[in-house]
This record gives sequence, C-alpha cells and structure tokens, in this order.
Amino acid sequence: SSVVLFDSHNLEKMKPIATIINDPIPPIALPGPEKQLSPPVVRFDAAAVGYEADTPILSRLDLRIDPDDRIGILGRNGEGKSTFAKAIMGELSAQKGYIRKHKKLTIGYFAQHQIDALNPTQSAYDHVLDLMPEHTEAQRRARLASFGLGDKNAETPAGDLSGGEKARLLFSLISFHAPHMLVLDEPANHLDMDSRAELIKSLNSYSGAVIVISHDRNLLESVVERLWLVDKGTVKPYDGSLEDYRAVQLETKKVKPKTSASEDTRADQRRATAQARASIAPLKKQAETIEIKINRLRETLLTIDKALMSPGYFSDHPDLAQAKTIERGQLVKTIDSLEEDWLIASESYEVAKAAL
Repeated sequence: SSVVLFDSHNLEKMKPIATIINDPIPPIALPGPEKQLSPPVVRFDAAAVGYEADTPILSRLDLRIDPDDRIGILGRNGEGKSTFAKAIMGELSAQKGYIRKHKKLTIGYFAQHQIDALNPTQSAYDHVLDLMPEHTEAQRRARLASFGLGDKNAETPAGDLSGGEKARLLFSLISFHAPHMLVLDEPANHLDMDSRAELIKSLNSYSGAVIVISHDRNLLESVVERLWLVDKGTVKPYDGSLEDYRAVQLETKKVKPKTSASEDTRADQRRATAQARASIAPLKKQAETIEIKINRLRETLLTIDKALMSPGYFSDHPDLAQAKTIERGQLVKTIDSLEEDWLIASESYEVAKAAL
C-alpha cells in the first residue's frame, strides 16, 4: 500500500483543467479513484496499536474497510481517534494481531500535523509546482483554482495563508493522484460555513472510501453512512445514531428550562421566540470561541504525540517523556471539559435557531 501525500509519480495521468470556475463559493474538487479495488481495502484482525512497546492505546481491533465505505469515527478526546487514523495510514504498526491493506491502496490523509508539514516559505503555487513540473503554468493555476486558491493567494507563502487556505492547499495535495481512500481528521476545523458546505458537496461526489473524525455534526450527518466508536481502549461499530451519541454526551450536562404557568399563552410564545432570535448570535459566538480554544489545544496535543512517537524518546529522555505524558493527560482533561461546554453551547444554539 502507499500513502498519497506529496509524491510526484504518475503525473502523466493528471488531466489539465480547462477553465477556472468563477464561483462566489470557492470550490473543493476531490477526484475519486480511476478504478475501485476489491474489498476489503483495510482489515484489522485482533490488532493492537500504540506508541510505546507493550502499552497499547487500542486493542481488540476486528474491523474491515471496503472501497465504498463512508465511516464516521466517534469518541471523546484522548480515547484514541487519531491513533486509529494513524494505524489506518500505516504510521503505527500492529503490536499484536494484524493490519492488512490492499497492495495497491493509496490514501489521502488530512490532519493538523499534515497542515503543519507544509513548507511555510513556499507558496501554494510552489507546492503544486513540485507535483506538476511538466505542466504549464496555466494548468498549475487551474489546479489551485479548483480548490479555491486563486491568483491573489497562489503566490502567498504557506506560512502566511489563513487556516482555511492552508486546509484547501492540503486538500489539493492529498487528492492529487485521486486516492482510493480519504482519511480526514477534523477536516472542517479551519473552514467557514460556506467552505464546509462545499467540502460536504465534494465528499458526497467522491467515489472512494471516506473515514471522517470530526465533532462537526452536520458534516457527519451529511457524509457518513455508519459510525464506529472509539471507547475503552478499542474501536467497535456504533449501532446508535448521532443523536443517540449526542444525548449520551449531554445527559449529565443538560439543564432543564424553567417553566411557568403562563408559558402556553401567545404572549409567552412570542416572547420566547423573540428571546430565541436575540440569543442566536451570542450563542453561536460562544460555540465558535470554545471551538477555537479546543483547536489550539489539539495542536499542542499533536505536537506532544509527535514527540512521544519519536523512536527512542522514552529511553533517551525518560524524565522529559514522563513530563510530556503528564502534560498530555492534563490537556486531554481540559479538552474533554471544553468539548462538553461546546456541545452544550451548540445544543443551545440549535434549540434557539429551531425556535425561530
């Protein structure tokens, strides 16, 4: 199997895009594979994976992914969702059991550490030039335009691009060779509402397998067809719906609204509607502010995980590794707390919006 990141083989298969589409919402064009593979494309057999020998993060993995699967990964922070994604990618080998992949499988991987791996001094055009050395400038710019990166930001160093523009550039790079599978770890974090809608549209047109880790409920509801839950050190199919999962997460946090004897009167209904309308903006802002905090902490968590994954890190730097492990645990607890706050704020916003 192989992973589609920044390689430049098979460029002769790249077909030039004839025109640049003028659309008020910048596109995200994800090409599907030319030919489907025979199932399964990935299979876990009694597998266990982790970062330190004899200390698995996930075990008892008995799962399969088929060429047309669309799977959403659920679970609290720190339970191992990103670890599972890395196992699919081949970044982690099986400590026990087996992880088998189709020998021709190619995968496009979207994750925060992939965004961080973009060369900050190279422009979006430079990144595409590395993949399209034999193509014309017009073809390269058309490629960028198909992901919403036009002339005004094509020459901007990647380090100076916005989070959404970096995400679009990474989408362009990971999908360059039309991979058989997309593994997307929080792909919508840096995208605005219009761009998220465009991503959903593109994923629904994509013909390969899609694995999505996200707390964006709309993205999951719009794209995935089944759910897997990362919980208690393993990954298993989840039989409930997103609404069921959300209800479980909110069960201990929900606060019942106050009622009054006159709540069914028309005056109270009008007042409740007016209050709901007035509350939408601050509730949305609150949810977005919490989400920004969560994303920043996740970036720190990824940096720590990258260090802990380094070969020999625990043996060469035992004291530092212990400190990082403790820091990681504290980060996970903070993120869990913030994510509960985000769920409540998001729920309140949706209730207020529905009341309009």
